[in-house]
Amino acid sequence: MDEKEIIKRIRSSYDNKKSESDIIRILQKRGYKLEYIHELIKQAKKPKRIFVNLIILLIIFGSIFFGIYAKYQLHIINEKFEEMSKWQIDISQYKEIEKQTIYNNEKLNDIVIERENKTEQDKVEEPLISIITESEINYFLSYLNLKLLNKHPITQELPIINLQIGENDFYTVIENGKSKTNKGLNSNADIIIDTTNEEIMKAISSNDPLKEFSNSIYKNKTSIEMISSNTELFAKGYLSFYESLSQA
Repeated sequence: MDEKEIIKRIRSSYDNKKSESDIIRILQKRGYKLEYIHELIKQAKKPKRIFVNLIILLIIFGSIFFGIYAKYQLHIINEKFEEMSKWQIDISQYKEIEKQTIYNNEKLNDIVIERENKTEQDKVEEPLISIITESEINYFLSYLNLKLLNKHPITQELPIINLQIGENDFYTVIENGKSKTNKGLNSNADIIIDTTNEEIMKAISSNDPLKEFSNSIYKNKTSIEMISSNTELFAKGYLSFYESLSQA
């Protein structure tokens, strides 16, 4: 029996769950010396070692590739969140103008009530600005691709958005693409949207609320501040949410 055939049979013995001592004993009975038997066994094991080494190399190179790719992706993600951070601006001037307009409208209404015989000519045309309610906020948010936001995959925490609209504060909890808005601010919010009643009303009354709201951001009439870390924002889908606003 030639050497290749012996090595083949040794491998077959291993596949059949025979121990190395059994293989050595069988070969010794056939007249093979112990030193030569060990050499044959070594040759029989080589392919397995090559396979194991190949797997190890693949794991190493895979880890290196994944590390480089992950680092690149993290860089891209951070760049996009850096762009989003520029949406945090001071819009106090617009809020002050709106506050004064609302005050003037209230004073005008008082005057109108006092006039018993008021004519159409007496009316002063003023831009009327109503105060946004929770239901109107939910209606507005339904156009903003909330389906892109999701629970944190590890903590299971829901996305929460604080909204400072004019002089009033609200917070919205997002679950399964649906919004539930309440008065006040939430300490666990991920971002803060700071805008005016007028900007929300313009978005609601437009044919494309998403585009109208996006324009409000780029015209510096709406501010968005990130509160949570980039990692948490990414896990909850805010990057996709940001991109939907950017591309509107």
